[in-house]
Amino acid sequence: MDIALAIIITFVLTSIGCVLLTRSYFLNRRKEEDKQVHKMLEHVATKQNESQLILASLNMGVIAYSHDGILLLSNQAASKILSEIPHNFHDFIELYDQKQKLRSDLILEKKQSEIILNIKEKTYRLTVEERVLGKSKRPAHIILIQDITEQVLEDQQRKEFVANVSHELKTPLTTIKTYSESLLDWGIDEKSRAAVKKDMEKLYTGSIRMEQLIDDLLLLSRIDGKAIFTHIEKRKLMPIIRTCIERMYPQADQKNIDISSYSLSDPIYAFVDVSAFERIIMNLVSNAIKYTLKYGEVKVYVGTLVEDIYIKIVDNGIGIPKDAQKNIFKRFYRVDSTGSRAHGGTGLGLSIVKELVELHSGQIDLKSHLDQGSEFTIILPSVK
Repeated sequence: MDIALAIIITFVLTSIGCVLLTRSYFLNRRKEEDKQVHKMLEHVATKQNESQLILASLNMGVIAYSHDGILLLSNQAASKILSEIPHNFHDFIELYDQKQKLRSDLILEKKQSEIILNIKEKTYRLTVEERVLGKSKRPAHIILIQDITEQVLEDQQRKEFVANVSHELKTPLTTIKTYSESLLDWGIDEKSRAAVKKDMEKLYTGSIRMEQLIDDLLLLSRIDGKAIFTHIEKRKLMPIIRTCIERMYPQADQKNIDISSYSLSDPIYAFVDVSAFERIIMNLVSNAIKYTLKYGEVKVYVGTLVEDIYIKIVDNGIGIPKDAQKNIFKRFYRVDSTGSRAHGGTGLGLSIVKELVELHSGQIDLKSHLDQGSEFTIILPSVK
């Protein structure tokens, strides 16, 4: 912002210099003075062009009005952002100060004021500063327009994240509280053995879910803070994948779902962190089982492309609606929040998968159709 102001001041001063030197040129006729003026004009013009080029290259909008409210300059960025740039400062305020905040600050003689503008699905911070330019004792007004769309989005996501965490923690806490109160009110001796067991199971389930959520949050925190430790090594993928699938058998057996894995090439190697890679596969396979109906199928394929390795997790489950697919890797996003909670999900599994895949310099893609199933494809760099 200070650089932009320095450029504006330079531009205004050089413009004034041009006027003064031009007047000098017409008043002085002697050859020697004529040559000197020409040299000075060339120097000033060069500096002015440099200032214009720098202003044009800035990714923020810059506008300057003189002390009497006349437009001095505006750069290309400002013209692209704003539909109109009035030649008078008061007209500018009238046009863009919808909530009259800038007017109020000007009346209170504040040196700086800002408002937020929403234009074409983007958010901008418009700052008006009162500055004295050059030797003039009368202040001019500098306007800076910055795109803060990403910053606003991040703030919104942070707020949503906090709200979601609070809600997700409250759910198992409510379960624990409810069934604890039931045991305290009735007493273990007053309830049947079956009723006590049911209450204890609910307490255990609530505590497990809370533990899963906290573990997931801690993992995401480490990933965001670049504090996750990875031990990347060259490993054969199929043995790791088969181990993950074996761990999933009890979950699959509850719904009589057939899980199988296939290597479409001879031994396939990749540089992976075994623990992180296992979590990727187990999260995806577990999700496939959860959202596949009884007697369904979940298949894992491993193969090679020209310069990459791919792992596909394919199921013939309920599928994911097209309009939900773009958000599926967002934190706490659920296609059906009620159904997801019934399956015991935290809403963080796929976002963790995506983060861990990217830690391996890979990418993940989804193809899905309602009532036909889903296909998650992981692409990893091949071993050279």
